[in-house]
Amino acid sequence: MSLLRKTSKKYYTPSRITFVGSYSQDQHSFEEIPIPASQSIMDYYDDKTIFRRFRRYQDSKFVVNAFVQQLARITSATEVIINNVCPGVVQTNLNQTAPLWFKPFMWAYTKVYRRTLHEGGRIIVKAAVVVGNESHGLFVQNSLMDQYVLAFLAMRP
Repeated sequence: MSLLRKTSKKYYTPSRITFVGSYSQDQHSFEEIPIPASQSIMDYYDDKTIFRRFRRYQDSKFVVNAFVQQLARITSATEVIINNVCPGVVQTNLNQTAPLWFKPFMWAYTKVYRRTLHEGGRIIVKAAVVVGNESHGLFVQNSLMDQYVLAFLAMRP
């Protein structure tokens, strides 16, 4: 963080850190299987007795968002702008390892909602370069109605 702060002072503009998140973070499993206060997040993730294969993606994106919020609390937006962006469903081969029974559902879902890599990349670049300190510590989600509009949603626990 010190290098980013130095860069900010040198160029008289905030440095930036943008994480790629997902709106699916709302479907995390932490409410049904909470992390015990005595257990670290890494131990929780390593515990095979509570592993939920189809929830790990959502869980990991929820943790990323919590990390972004915490990092933003201890970092000034005038020095480093930190945000978390969701580009929506982007056309990738992410589902190639999905179970065979799950692929038709994902094919139909992505056929309706997918964006090209170019469109998804544009949304991420906009969050990383264009939006200002109003996005600091926030989950930045593209509007599903208009792929070029960013809606700023504060995801507060």
